[in-house]
Parts: sequence; C-alpha cells; structure tokens
Amino acid sequence: MKRQTVLLLDTAMPSGVVALARDEEILSEEALGESRQHGEKLSGAIENVLAGAQVRMSELDGIAVGVGPGSFVGVRVAMATAKGLALALDVPLFGVSTLAAVAGGCAVEQGQRLLVAIDARRGEAYAQAFEGAERNWAPQSKVQACPPDELRVLLEGQDRVVGNASFLLPELALPNQEVSGPSGLGLMAALRARTAAGPLSNELVSLVPAYVRAPDAKKPAVAPDYSVNPSAHK
Repeated sequence: MKRQTVLLLDTAMPSGVVALARDEEILSEEALGESRQHGEKLSGAIENVLAGAQVRMSELDGIAVGVGPGSFVGVRVAMATAKGLALALDVPLFGVSTLAAVAGGCAVEQGQRLLVAIDARRGEAYAQAFEGAERNWAPQSKVQACPPDELRVLLEGQDRVVGNASFLLPELALPNQEVSGPSGLGLMAALRARTAAGPLSNELVSLVPAYVRAPDAKKPAVAPDYSVNPSAHK
C-alpha cells in the first residue's frame, strides 16, 4: 500500500506553519513568524519543506489547510495557495480548524479539559473547549468570538489554556500558555480527528474559510459614482 504524503499549511495566526507529513510522521517543517509577511514567505517555505524532506511536488498525495478562524488575510492566503496547488497537482484538498490544530499540538491526556483561546482583535478571542479522548482532543463547544467576560465564563472548569490571547485576561497568563500557533503535529492531529469517522472527500470546490465573524473590511454602503470621474472605472 502506498504511503500517503500530505502537505500541511496554516497562516491564520501570526505564527504560521508549513509542514510535510508521510503516514502522520512529520518529515519537514518551517515556521512563519510574521503574519504580515505570510503571503511573501509561504511559497518559499513550501519549497524549503519539500526540499528538506527530498520530496518532489508531484509526489504529494494531498494537501491539508487551516481554514481559521484567525486573520482574515492570513486565512485567505493559505486557502488560495492550497487550492491552487491542489488544482494544479490534481490532488485532494482537506480543511482543518486552526483551533483544532492548536489543540492537536498539545499532549493529550484522557479526560483533561483544554481551552484554546487565540487573539481575534477588537478586544476578543476566538475560543473553543476540547476534552482529551484517546489520541485526539475532541471539541466540547462551538468556536466563539468572545469578549473578556464571556471568555472568563469559558475558563471555568478548564485544566489547561493554550493560545495567544493571554493579554485579554489576567487568568490566562499561566505557565501553560505556551502554544502560540498551529504546528505540523497539530495540523496532522486535526486531520486525523476529521478522518476518524471515515474517509474524507475532496473539498477543493466546497471548502470555505471559517471566519466566525464578518471581516473588518466592508463594502461601502453606497456604490461610487463613476460618472464624476469615468477614467477611474475601467
């Protein structure tokens, strides 16, 4: 049986990542540390990861991409890149939650409760609760965009908190606030959790970003009047 080689990428958070896995083993990985440069660095990181594992692009069997939530631009950059590669290579594309990928990078303890809370800006956090189950963290709540008061409620009963939203609440400034973003292992764990119920179908056409809330940039309420300056509309 052929071993499956999968490219993994997620740039929804400031700490983005590109990794290559073969049968769930991470062969190569590169971190992307600055969200404003993900678009510039992503293609080079993909080349570096493939070269580091001595794998050709044509040898990929699939691509998994983090669909957010997180930075609007970061999510779009990763998804556009992943969709373009999957289409060009004629390989299946799968989406995984960025929060599940953050959880997946943490050691699993049966029955332990984990809260992932990442910076959503506007004084909020994207948050989701998980519980340790076998090799994976099983979601125990929906993804929410939480102001500090709601985040404080979610903290109740949690054994562990991870993410990059510790600045929102003093309660989050804990020693175990060590995970700043997804990792190759985390993305692989999130993909494994999705396939636990059965084989996934190719999501190249159907995959959409998990924004959770509307982006900051919005269309103008009134369409511009190009008759004033027709040359501005081409």
